[in-house]
Amino acid sequence: METEQLLAFVEANDINDVYVLIRWPYVQDLMEYHWFNPECYLYKSFGLQRSYFVPIGRILKIKEPG
Repeated sequence: METEQLLAFVEANDINDVYVLIRWPYVQDLMEYHWFNPECYLYKSFGLQRSYFVPIGRILKIKEPG
């Protein structure tokens, strides 16, 4: 399984092809962005508490100054 994950990372053509798992409650702030629903994938849901895979490129853009 680790080899498959590593190959997926190595073969990524774009930074938005790489995802990071964001857990509750941190994902709440991201849910307000227009790109969240079409670009993120639900991982686990426990009632209202949800974890999502989010493109790492989106996270990096949020962290950029300006």
